[in-house]
Amino acid sequence: MLYPIATVSYPLTMTLSLPYNAPFLDAMRFYQNINQYIQVSILIPYAVPTNYVICLQLTSAILYQGTAYANFQSLIYTPKYTYDLVNNKLIISGMGPIVIGTTIVVTLMIQITTNSLFAVNAYIDTPTIISAFTSSSYLYQGIVEGSGMVTSNFNPNFYDNMFGTSFRVMSDTNFNPSQILYIYYNQLIGTTATSAGSYMTMYLPPSVQVSPNFNSSSDCQISGSLNSCIITFMQTSTYLKITIQGTTSYLASVPNIFGYNTGRYIYLRNILFPAASTVKTIYQIYFALY
Repeated sequence: MLYPIATVSYPLTMTLSLPYNAPFLDAMRFYQNINQYIQVSILIPYAVPTNYVICLQLTSAILYQGTAYANFQSLIYTPKYTYDLVNNKLIISGMGPIVIGTTIVVTLMIQITTNSLFAVNAYIDTPTIISAFTSSSYLYQGIVEGSGMVTSNFNPNFYDNMFGTSFRVMSDTNFNPSQILYIYYNQLIGTTATSAGSYMTMYLPPSVQVSPNFNSSSDCQISGSLNSCIITFMQTSTYLKITIQGTTSYLASVPNIFGYNTGRYIYLRNILFPAASTVKTIYQIYFALY
């Protein structure tokens, strides 16, 4: 197996995306949930020897302990994840050799803290060097940047009448009209975000299903009002996109649904989040305001 000679630092090609390949573009970059999963892909330029470790470090964002999962494509490893929350570092260890051309995909939850632009740095080297973390040049290293809404500017919450609060969503084996998903928005982006006719989009995993009996007059409500929603669904192989706008009659009394510092509930039912057979199944929800 070909291994590099450690005389230079080999650049890692990295990309940043959202899980299940939801689009990471336009307003989606700036209006994501502040507690969000991101997906970091790392292309290995040269073979990595056995027992080398991977270190990810965040800038202007913090990571959540216990949320990371690394996929090594065809390489079947059970790595160890070590979190250094003080320095926003994640160390992945316990792997065998990683062959050239492998793409490692790491999914983890972050919160953007101080700046809309955040960075993910990746380093691969021996356990001793990564543990010391004092080198100016590691055997492999790379960086990728993304942008999103900082904690202080947006206040979204997801509730449901099965699990309650804490950003969890309902799941079941069949459609259950009694299960309701509530989304609460209170946008603090800026006082200039006051245009009439504002609307929202949500991106859900492709496994989420919409009942054939879905009734937009009653199964989608803004602040508990019947006949308040114009809702459209776009199903792709990688995500379900939901767009929610106000009806003409609703907008006559509430021209701007998502006004500055105005709390607003969106109510949805007859949407199925299939019950998962493993705790590794997580239903991420991403949204944009327009």
